[in-house]
Amino acid sequence: MDENVKRIRRISDAWVTKKCCSDCPFRRESSPGWLGPNLLADIIEKYETDEEFICHKTLGESDKICRGYVHLRNNACKDAHTSNRLFKVQNDLAGEENGCFETIEEFIEHHDYNFEFRKSRDRDGSRSS
Repeated sequence: MDENVKRIRRISDAWVTKKCCSDCPFRRESSPGWLGPNLLADIIEKYETDEEFICHKTLGESDKICRGYVHLRNNACKDAHTSNRLFKVQNDLAGEENGCFETIEEFIEHHDYNFEFRKSRDRDGSRSS
């Protein structure tokens, strides 16, 4: 491997967890509804606004970006436009096998017990504005 590539990988490794945690909420095998100390709405907002999402296991310590979150963003082809660090990490991890959700909708459906109910209400036009 080229020395520049190795140096760039080391920089990225300092910003992101080495692997997905076994209980990472972004993995398809995660427990439905378990989001660590986070609220579903907060995760969705971070995703939509290109904010970094800190891994629940490094929160308050090394504050590394969650690898599962990066994989979700890559799987969904959602590039970061406002965070250079997140953009860099996403590029470094592109193509890595991961077992994470393919879309934010798939993530929401897995973790939100009321998702199907709200979806059917929206489809029927019975949603109040």
